[in-house]
Amino acid sequence: MNATMYATQTVNVRNLPNTDGEKVGSLSTNQEITVLGQCNETSWYKFELDGQTAFVSNSYLSTEKVEVQQSTGGNSGGGGNSWAAQFGVTLPFTATLQVATEGITHHLLWNHPTSFDPDTNLICHFWDGTQVTISDFATYRGCPMAYVTLPDGTGGWALFYDGAGCYFTW
Repeated sequence: MNATMYATQTVNVRNLPNTDGEKVGSLSTNQEITVLGQCNETSWYKFELDGQTAFVSNSYLSTEKVEVQQSTGGNSGGGGNSWAAQFGVTLPFTATLQVATEGITHHLLWNHPTSFDPDTNLICHFWDGTQVTISDFATYRGCPMAYVTLPDGTGGWALFYDGAGCYFTW
């Protein structure tokens, strides 16, 4: 296999064809890669990153670039740039999870910004006070979702403000 593909969003790259693999880098939205093969068991794509074999989930690659909405200076209901402008930040940036509601101590990280199925899409919990890097935004049902990378390199989507007392400060 030798195919040109593009990342559909910011996504982690691993040294094995599954989430158990060590994070060895990331791809940004519309970053071009040359796919060399596909794992039969997981369907993850194999390619080279900085001279080493790397893998990325087939869910995050496309044969065509995705349309990226340009910043409008306000909330147009779009993707990363418009939300970043609304919050007055430049991507990526460092933030800290704050939990303000009694009884809540954690927030959830998902592998897709529009799928909240705990059986298949939940990556992990992260806790009050965790410092993270936010590198992208998406919109789901009018709510901003942030692509969050934890200190251990785990990345995924989290509600930027979930209305139940979990939010980020910077």
